[in-house]
This record gives sequence, structure tokens and C-alpha cells, in this order.
Amino acid sequence: MKILYIVGGLPFGGVENLLFDLGVELKKRKDILFKIVNLSGQGVKVNDFQKANLPLLNLCNSYKALNTYRIDTAIRLRKVISDFQPDIIQTIHFAADYFTRLACLGMKVPIITNIRNIKHEKKVHRRFLNKCLSLKTTAFIAISKAVKQTIIHDHLLCKKPIHILYNAVNFDKFNVEPIDYKNYNLQYPVLIGVGRLVPQKNFNILISACDILHNKGYKFSLVIIGDGPEKKNLEQLVLDKNLEQVVRLMGYKRDVGRYLHGADIFIMPSEYEGFGNALIEAMYCGLPAVISQNVPAKEIAEGACLISSTEADDVAGKIEILLTDREKYKEMSMVAESIAQEFNITNYLEKLLKIYTLYLT
Repeated sequence: MKILYIVGGLPFGGVENLLFDLGVELKKRKDILFKIVNLSGQGVKVNDFQKANLPLLNLCNSYKALNTYRIDTAIRLRKVISDFQPDIIQTIHFAADYFTRLACLGMKVPIITNIRNIKHEKKVHRRFLNKCLSLKTTAFIAISKAVKQTIIHDHLLCKKPIHILYNAVNFDKFNVEPIDYKNYNLQYPVLIGVGRLVPQKNFNILISACDILHNKGYKFSLVIIGDGPEKKNLEQLVLDKNLEQVVRLMGYKRDVGRYLHGADIFIMPSEYEGFGNALIEAMYCGLPAVISQNVPAKEIAEGACLISSTEADDVAGKIEILLTDREKYKEMSMVAESIAQEFNITNYLEKLLKIYTLYLT
């Protein structure tokens, strides 16, 4: 089987980590030939893909190549598709969905469009394009039940199959020694948030929740792993609330597993998510979690997490339960580890290949 994966870029994030893990697994299969096309050629994860000798093609060298009017991007992509002659194509990110379906007009190759977020597209032209180009999609993969509803509402112009396939993790990367946060002059217990520093993640709300707990006299630390455009705003918020000794923005880390293993409670107060891969990673490391009602991973994490609103006082209240109720903490930790086991990358690949075979011509 020849598979072509197409992405808009390779920044730090759950979808990029999953694609990396998937690529590593696919390299072990002698019956599969695959290639990954990075349309923009950009992203901090590009080096990781190249170091792992994954078959990566950087089609362009700028995010400007992803502008919807760039027909030259579609033309270049069409040549790659014609040369590779894939049996099936899977797209990831809006730009990949758009340019791939445009490039494949007149071709008969099956296209699997992978939708990974519950966020409703605000741009009118993108909503219009998603609807029209759904005619060229062979089938959709939704990474949660919540995302399936988004596909039905925002993407389908006519009936197309939708498969729900939850994300997975290569847990080998998480069998590592934990970080000792005392070396960073941080106090246990340690709360941890992981993700890009963007408004969607609501890390400002998490910091405000920690301020509430700190003012109540609780002793703890918060570390946030990730980088992004909100970094300066979050740093200023920490200063404004005098939490420099409590909150630490650690930046982007390749060895996230060490930081998760060293922590005690995982927090994900996001405004929206497609699934929430970082939650599965944290669960594997035995961390009970507090997540917002907007995190679709709650569909599979019952008993391992407490659900909050996106209000700082509610997030603080849920964290407080885990800080004070040791029996509940231990029970949730055991449930988290148990649930996480089934979401490994090997199981994921087998399920994905079964979906592919349904549409091979």
C-alpha cells in the first residue's frame, strides 16, 4: 500500500506528534510505502522528522504558500501526487485539506480528510471551501464524537462516511526517568499544563486558578510546557500576580515525558480541542487531570479526570479536590494508567489501515 500524508506545517502540537509516531511505526512495515508532504516546509518539528529519517518532502519554504489564492502550491502538490501515485491520501490541517482536494481534481485517488478540532471556522470563505471540497473527500476521520458533529455541521455538502478514530501515543517515549523539580527550585506537588502558548489553551485561566489556590495558602508549583505567541502575556500575568516562585514557563521540550512523570496533576482548561493528546500522555504517566468541558478526550477518560468550566474559580476548585483528597487522587491515578494502555500507536495503526482498505480502488 502506498500512502501519502499531507500537512500544512509541522509546529509543536499533538497532531504533529501523532504523525511522527505514526511514521515511525509505518517504517517498520515492509508492506507499506509512505511519504509525508509538508506544504509550507515550516515548523519546529521538521528537524525531528528528518533526524528520524522519515520520508518528508518540504514542498515550499514559507507559510505564505498556504494562502488560499496560491494556485501554484496546488500545482506543485499535484505533480508530487502524480509522481508518487499513492493508493490513498490522508490530509491534516485546513491548508492540506484545501490544497490536496484542489490538486486532485480529475484524479481518482481516495482522499481521507482528517478533521481534528471542534472549533467552528469563522472565516466565511473557508466554511464555503470546506463545504464545496467535501465533494472530493472520500471519507472523513473524526478524532472524537464531538469532532464528528463538527464535520456534520461544518463540512458535509453531501453524505460521506465518517469514522471515529481516537488519537494514540507511542508510549515508548514516555518510559523515562522523571524530572526532579527541586532542581528548578520548585515545590511539590507539581501541577503541569502542556501545549502551545495560544489563547485556545486558556493558560491564563490556569495561572489565575493557581493564584486563587496560592492565596488560600496551598503550597504547590505549576509548570507549563510549550511555546507560542502568548508567552510574553503569560509571563506578565505571572509577574502581576507575584507568582514567580510558584509558576514556571518551561518552554518547548522534546522530552515531555520526563516532565509529566515528575508532576502530580495535569491541567487542560482549553477553550476547544479536537481530542487532547496530552491528556492521554499524562494518564499514561499516572496523572489525574482537571480538564474543561470543551476537551473531547473526556469521552474516554471517565474516572481519570475532573471536568471544570473555563472559569478560574471552578478550575481552582477542581484542583483543590485533588490536592486534598488523597484517596480520590490515588484512585484516579490508577484509572488513568489503566485507560491509557489501549491508546497505543500500534493499535491505532491497525485501526487506521482497516479504514484505508475500505476505500482502496
